[in-house]
Amino acid sequence: MTVRIELDPDGLTELRHEVGESVCGELAAEIASKCGDGYGYRVAPLTWLTLATVYTDTQEAALDNAENDTLVNNL
Repeated sequence: MTVRIELDPDGLTELRHEVGESVCGELAAEIASKCGDGYGYRVAPLTWLTLATVYTDTQEAALDNAENDTLVNNL
């Protein structure tokens, strides 16, 4: 007995985006939270991958990051 499965490429892309956004968003939010006030994050789903960025949102956070490598230390 042979079973043939046809995959919907658009459905797989949508699923990959949903999972990627969820996982990347959770990880980025956790890192931004560990860094403290003044740090934010954004998630950008692209065609084949999802990017998450944690960034300094205030001048104080930028100074803190420059002096203490806060973003790197909280990875």
